[in-house]
Amino acid sequence: MYYKITNKGSEIYKVLHEQRTKELTAKEENSKKLKELIPYKWEQYFGWRDNSYGRIPAYFGFKFENLEEIDRNIWRQDRGNPEYYIPNKKTKAGKAMALELENLKRFSFYRIWEMLGISNDTGTKCVPFLEISGDVILISLDDSQSPMDSDVVEITKKEFIQIFKENGFEVEE
Repeated sequence: MYYKITNKGSEIYKVLHEQRTKELTAKEENSKKLKELIPYKWEQYFGWRDNSYGRIPAYFGFKFENLEEIDRNIWRQDRGNPEYYIPNKKTKAGKAMALELENLKRFSFYRIWEMLGISNDTGTKCVPFLEISGDVILISLDDSQSPMDSDVVEITKKEFIQIFKENGFEVEE
Protein backbone atom coordinates (compact mmCIF):
# COMPACT_ATOMS: atom_id res chain seq x y z
CA MET A 1 0.00 0.00 0.00
CA TYR A 2 1.22 3.48 -0.84
CA TYR A 3 0.72 6.64 1.19
CA LYS A 4 1.63 10.31 1.15
CA ILE A 5 1.68 13.05 3.76
CA THR A 6 1.47 16.64 2.53
CA ASN A 7 0.28 18.52 5.64
CA LYS A 8 3.55 20.05 6.87
CA GLY A 9 1.84 21.26 10.03
CA SER A 10 0.78 17.80 11.15
CA GLU A 11 2.63 16.02 13.92
CA ILE A 12 3.12 12.88 11.81
CA TYR A 13 4.71 14.92 8.99
CA LYS A 14 7.09 16.58 11.45
CA VAL A 15 8.23 13.38 13.20
CA LEU A 16 8.65 11.38 9.98
CA HIS A 17 10.44 14.27 8.25
CA GLU A 18 12.77 14.62 11.23
CA GLN A 19 13.38 10.86 11.29
CA ARG A 20 14.26 10.59 7.59
CA THR A 21 16.42 13.73 7.80
CA LYS A 22 18.37 12.14 10.69
CA GLU A 23 18.74 8.96 8.64
CA LEU A 24 20.04 10.81 5.58
CA THR A 25 22.48 12.81 7.73
CA ALA A 26 23.75 9.60 9.35
CA LYS A 27 24.05 7.98 5.91
CA GLU A 28 26.31 10.84 4.78
CA GLU A 29 28.35 10.65 8.01
CA ASN A 30 28.75 6.89 7.54
CA SER A 31 29.92 7.44 3.97
CA LYS A 32 32.59 9.89 5.16
CA LYS A 33 33.66 7.47 7.89
CA LEU A 34 34.00 4.65 5.34
CA LYS A 35 36.30 6.82 3.22
CA GLU A 36 38.50 7.32 6.29
CA LEU A 37 38.46 3.63 7.24
CA ILE A 38 38.92 2.11 3.79
CA PRO A 39 41.52 3.71 1.53
CA TYR A 40 40.76 1.33 -1.35
CA LYS A 41 38.29 1.90 -4.15
CA TRP A 42 35.27 -0.36 -4.11
CA GLU A 43 32.41 -0.62 -6.56
CA GLN A 44 29.81 -2.55 -4.54
CA TYR A 45 29.14 -3.49 -0.97
CA PHE A 46 27.67 -6.53 0.71
CA GLY A 47 25.04 -5.59 3.30
CA TRP A 48 21.70 -3.86 3.71
CA ARG A 49 20.55 -1.25 1.24
CA ASP A 50 19.01 2.14 1.99
CA ASN A 51 15.43 2.03 3.32
CA SER A 52 15.75 -1.54 4.60
CA TYR A 53 16.27 -3.22 7.99
CA GLY A 54 18.73 -0.67 9.31
CA ARG A 55 16.96 2.18 7.45
CA ILE A 56 20.30 3.28 5.94
CA PRO A 57 22.99 1.15 4.28
CA ALA A 58 24.83 -1.31 6.52
CA TYR A 59 28.16 -2.56 5.26
CA PHE A 60 29.47 -6.07 5.89
CA GLY A 61 31.86 -6.52 2.96
CA PHE A 62 33.15 -4.87 -0.19
CA LYS A 63 33.95 -5.68 -3.79
CA PHE A 64 37.31 -3.95 -4.15
CA GLU A 65 38.51 -2.71 -7.53
CA ASN A 66 42.21 -3.51 -7.05
CA LEU A 67 42.77 -6.63 -4.96
CA GLU A 68 46.56 -6.15 -4.92
CA GLU A 69 46.25 -3.07 -2.68
CA ILE A 70 44.10 -4.52 0.09
CA ASP A 71 45.62 -5.45 3.43
CA ARG A 72 44.98 -9.19 3.87
CA ASN A 73 45.60 -8.73 7.58
CA ILE A 74 42.35 -6.73 7.70
CA TRP A 75 40.36 -8.26 4.83
CA ARG A 76 39.62 -11.82 3.77
CA GLN A 77 37.57 -13.27 0.95
CA ASP A 78 33.99 -14.09 1.92
CA ARG A 79 33.33 -17.81 1.52
CA GLY A 80 29.73 -17.37 0.38
CA ASN A 81 30.47 -14.45 -1.97
CA PRO A 82 34.09 -14.82 -3.12
CA GLU A 83 34.11 -11.55 -5.07
CA TYR A 84 33.55 -9.68 -1.78
CA TYR A 85 35.98 -9.11 1.08
CA ILE A 86 34.94 -8.94 4.72
CA PRO A 87 36.92 -8.08 7.85
CA ASN A 88 39.27 -10.88 8.88
CA LYS A 89 38.14 -11.45 12.47
CA LYS A 90 41.11 -13.75 13.13
CA THR A 91 43.40 -10.74 13.36
CA LYS A 92 43.39 -7.77 15.71
CA ALA A 93 43.22 -5.33 12.77
CA GLY A 94 40.36 -7.26 11.17
CA LYS A 95 38.41 -7.35 14.44
CA ALA A 96 38.91 -3.60 14.78
CA MET A 97 37.59 -3.04 11.24
CA ALA A 98 34.57 -5.28 11.91
CA LEU A 99 33.83 -3.26 15.05
CA GLU A 100 34.12 0.03 13.14
CA LEU A 101 31.65 -1.21 10.51
CA GLU A 102 29.32 -2.50 13.22
CA ASN A 103 29.41 0.86 15.00
CA LEU A 104 28.32 2.89 11.99
CA LYS A 105 25.02 4.61 12.69
CA ARG A 106 21.83 2.64 12.09
CA PHE A 107 18.15 2.96 12.80
CA SER A 108 15.38 0.44 13.24
CA PHE A 109 12.49 0.06 10.83
CA TYR A 110 10.34 -0.75 13.87
CA ARG A 111 10.60 2.94 14.79
CA ILE A 112 8.74 3.86 11.58
CA TRP A 113 5.97 1.44 12.50
CA GLU A 114 5.76 3.00 15.97
CA MET A 115 5.49 6.51 14.52
CA LEU A 116 2.69 5.36 12.22
CA GLY A 117 0.83 3.58 15.03
CA ILE A 118 1.34 0.14 13.50
CA SER A 119 1.83 -2.79 15.84
CA ASN A 120 4.48 -5.31 14.90
CA ASP A 121 2.31 -8.28 15.82
CA THR A 122 0.72 -8.54 12.37
CA GLY A 123 2.88 -11.53 11.54
CA THR A 124 4.37 -9.81 8.50
CA LYS A 125 7.80 -8.32 8.46
CA CYS A 126 7.63 -6.20 5.33
CA VAL A 127 10.10 -3.38 5.88
CA PRO A 128 8.43 0.03 5.56
CA PHE A 129 9.68 2.42 2.90
CA LEU A 130 9.93 6.09 3.91
CA GLU A 131 11.27 8.91 1.77
CA ILE A 132 11.00 12.68 1.45
CA SER A 133 10.24 13.72 -2.13
CA GLY A 134 10.10 17.49 -2.41
CA ASP A 135 7.57 18.58 0.23
CA VAL A 136 5.83 15.20 0.28
CA ILE A 137 6.55 12.30 2.59
CA LEU A 138 6.03 8.99 0.82
CA ILE A 139 5.48 5.68 2.59
CA SER A 140 5.03 2.13 1.37
CA LEU A 141 3.76 -0.58 3.71
CA ASP A 142 2.60 -4.17 3.63
CA ASP A 143 -1.06 -4.65 2.66
CA SER A 144 -1.89 -5.80 6.19
CA GLN A 145 -0.58 -2.58 7.76
CA SER A 146 -2.59 0.62 7.98
CA PRO A 147 -1.37 3.91 9.46
CA MET A 148 -3.64 5.32 12.16
CA ASP A 149 -3.13 9.02 11.40
CA SER A 150 -5.69 10.80 9.19
CA ASP A 151 -2.92 12.91 7.60
CA VAL A 152 -1.48 9.73 6.05
CA VAL A 153 -3.41 9.47 2.77
CA GLU A 154 -3.53 6.31 0.66
CA ILE A 155 -2.48 6.81 -2.97
CA THR A 156 -1.98 4.62 -6.04
CA LYS A 157 1.36 3.16 -7.05
CA LYS A 158 1.19 5.34 -10.17
CA GLU A 159 0.85 8.52 -8.08
CA PHE A 160 3.61 7.30 -5.73
CA ILE A 161 6.03 6.87 -8.65
CA GLN A 162 4.93 10.14 -10.27
CA ILE A 163 5.73 12.14 -7.11
CA PHE A 164 9.21 10.62 -7.07
CA LYS A 165 9.84 11.38 -10.72
CA GLU A 166 8.64 14.99 -10.32
CA ASN A 167 11.33 15.49 -7.69
CA GLY A 168 14.25 14.04 -9.63
CA PHE A 169 14.31 10.49 -8.29
CA GLU A 170 15.01 7.67 -10.73
CA VAL A 171 12.40 4.97 -10.34
CA GLU A 172 12.39 1.46 -11.76
CA GLU A 173 8.85 0.47 -12.63
